[in-house]
Amino acid sequence: MLTPDEARAARETIQAAASAAGREVETDHFGISLAVAPGGGVPADLATAIRQRRPGSDPAALVPASWAAARQAIEQYISAGLSKFVVRPAAPPASLDDFLSDFARELMPLQT
Repeated sequence: MLTPDEARAARETIQAAASAAGREVETDHFGISLAVAPGGGVPADLATAIRQRRPGSDPAALVPASWAAARQAIEQYISAGLSKFVVRPAAPPASLDDFLSDFARELMPLQT
């Protein structure tokens, strides 16, 4: 539940703390779990949970509402120094097979 800018700041803080302790965190260690709500807005129960966890935040800023928005968010997280992503449905999908097919078509090209 971090924006790309917040994720960058968290990564930098972790790396600075590790460096101060004489340690190193591999650059490919950082990632995020990303809920995606393709074809709609943030489900009400998830929006409520986000507002409870992050008062004053906009759930729509944390949950992409389309595959294009998910791709854009992942690209922003990559620019922030993250490289691992767990992409999950924001709510139980009508068809898990369709969700996975759409995921493969839309996001797998980002895999390196």
